[in-house]
Amino acid sequence: MVPNGRELAELIAPYRAEEFLLDHWNGKPLYIPGPENKFDHLGIQLQVLEDVIRAGRTSDRLQVRFVGPDNKLKESPESLDYYHVRNGNLTVCADWISDRFEVLASYCAGIKAGLSIPGSVFMTCYASPDGHGFGTHFDCHPSFIMQLEGSKRWRYSAKPAVEWPPANLSNAAIVPEMMERYGWLEVRFPDDKDEEGFLEQVLTPGDVLFLPAGTWHRAQAIGHSVALTMTCIPMTAADFFDDLVRGHLSRSVEWRRNVPAVPGNSVPTDRLSPAVERFFEDRLLELREHVQALSASDLYGLWTHYVHSFDTPFMMEEGDQTSDVREDDFFSLKRELPFQYVTSPHGGALSLYYLDKRIDLSYDALPLVKGMLAHVSFSARQATQWLGKTYAWQDTKTVLEELIRAGLLARIIHEAGK
Repeated sequence: MVPNGRELAELIAPYRAEEFLLDHWNGKPLYIPGPENKFDHLGIQLQVLEDVIRAGRTSDRLQVRFVGPDNKLKESPESLDYYHVRNGNLTVCADWISDRFEVLASYCAGIKAGLSIPGSVFMTCYASPDGHGFGTHFDCHPSFIMQLEGSKRWRYSAKPAVEWPPANLSNAAIVPEMMERYGWLEVRFPDDKDEEGFLEQVLTPGDVLFLPAGTWHRAQAIGHSVALTMTCIPMTAADFFDDLVRGHLSRSVEWRRNVPAVPGNSVPTDRLSPAVERFFEDRLLELREHVQALSASDLYGLWTHYVHSFDTPFMMEEGDQTSDVREDDFFSLKRELPFQYVTSPHGGALSLYYLDKRIDLSYDALPLVKGMLAHVSFSARQATQWLGKTYAWQDTKTVLEELIRAGLLARIIHEAGK
């Protein structure tokens, strides 16, 4: 199933994406009311979740957890065939439920594409009986809570306690350990007086609550509650530089080899072994030279790759897989979802990225890409002219058919008989 390109706009309406990113993505929570049928098209209700619970283990990543009122994991109920959330005393969490339902995977892909998120986006379904939910905590990632059924009272801080924290903080007992591990981190678990200043909102079907990373929150079902939490896992600047620098430096055997082994009885007690120290000094010199030569544009190709990498078991097929292009065909470029291209003039390569697809072409095809972007529609004959003498018609035909199969182009007119 292919995203329709409207997922983000429909999720955060009446807010515009630019406004949402400026004021809320790195800033403050956002509550967006109904309508009640907003998520009906996703087809997830309590009965669907209970069927998932009873289905048992499968090969996908979906994992069902049962959490008690003390926020601790509990054993799975013995008789799952007869287990009903409303009558129980456990909150049920179906992690990676988007791996089970194609419509959810497609929705996550639409949000990822709409926000150009290089990290992964997935869903967890939470169902709680009356009075149950999770206690105060914060997460290290942004989340969209989408209320499907019943009601839930949310209490949350007006802004993040920590901007983009390095890990989740689930209870007060782990604060010292977390601050010791991250020496720069200063955080205090909120007490009752702090929580008096929290915002409060009851979510009903169709409502959305966005929580930036690091926002304190807690929730409690009213009657019963079924909701989807869409998690946006961050990919940090450190992740990008590690990938880019490691990929370049690993071309050298000196960066692939192990740190020198030295006899244990010859290692000084207060410093590095001279051999190890020389090895590290040489590598640091090479690292400094490489980093100084980098620019932001060197990260474009890597960023594009991750933005168009979708972590889903479902294929996002869209194009006409049997298309036979003719010289009198007309085409339009799919503009609902983002499309990028990366050029490598020295390598003679051009890579197009659309959804989860990468299309590798010769660098000579760049005039066609620019022509497509500049026109609402175009003909096969125009494409041939853009490609110039380098491409014969059969070569042009092959390129256009590949773009159609990828779903990037749509044929809009076919004048038969000419």
